[in-house]
Amino acid sequence: MVPFATMILGVPALLLEGNGIMDWFHTHPSPSAALIINFSSGVLAFCLKFSIFYVIHSTTADTSNVVRNLRLLLQCWFRG
Repeated sequence: MVPFATMILGVPALLLEGNGIMDWFHTHPSPSAALIINFSSGVLAFCLKFSIFYVIHSTTADTSNVVRNLRLLLQCWFRG
């Protein structure tokens, strides 16, 4: 969904902030790093959504909720 949201919001962003975006493209000679980060973000978001779908499909929604709450508990515990 992230790549599609980027494509959909690209046109309004150019219309509303066109000068700022064009200045950024002129000051950064190679915007490939930003494009790689954006593309990899979309791939990671897809993998996350697919894994959640697969877990719910393989088990039940209740099991998914228990695992999600356990994960949040462990994250809070390890952060301190």
